[in-house]
Amino acid sequence: MITKFSGLGYSNSNGIDYNKLASGNVSSARYLSRLASAESRGAIIMLKSNLRREIYKISKSGGDESQIKAAVARIKNVMRKADEKIIKLNNEKRMKERIKQEKYAEKREEEQCLSKRYKSKVYNRKQSERLNVVRAAVCEEKQIGESEYYKAYTDAGTSETPSANAAEGNMNTSIDVMI
Repeated sequence: MITKFSGLGYSNSNGIDYNKLASGNVSSARYLSRLASAESRGAIIMLKSNLRREIYKISKSGGDESQIKAAVARIKNVMRKADEKIIKLNNEKRMKERIKQEKYAEKREEEQCLSKRYKSKVYNRKQSERLNVVRAAVCEEKQIGESEYYKAYTDAGTSETPSANAAEGNMNTSIDVMI
């Protein structure tokens, strides 16, 4: 369901304002955390289709070209990481099958070695996914803090846009800042 959202654009029922997304406020940390929690190939493929839909919505939102390109680049980076995770999950699946084969062949020592290597690879993959989420959130927070839009509302206290709207008599404005 599309609804009017604070006079700034349109949002769907989950509260995402796509005009704001086009202005560079796309958080890849949200998508990376979804990717980190996905444990099956099907869940990752579904996430990728959702990301493709987000790219389409952002590109059709009518924002600034450079900001749209930056937002799309962030989402494409998450899609690349999703492809990498699919490859890693497939490798882990093959390792699991080799472990089962080794059990049946009763090669106990090799099976234990493979089992340890499998567990360490899974642990390392999950740790790197968690670190990706944290890195993306910190990087985006730094970018938002350095942006001109954010500085205009935090340092000066007011900006030209709200005062211009007030002069025109439009008092139904809302300011949302992502932190």
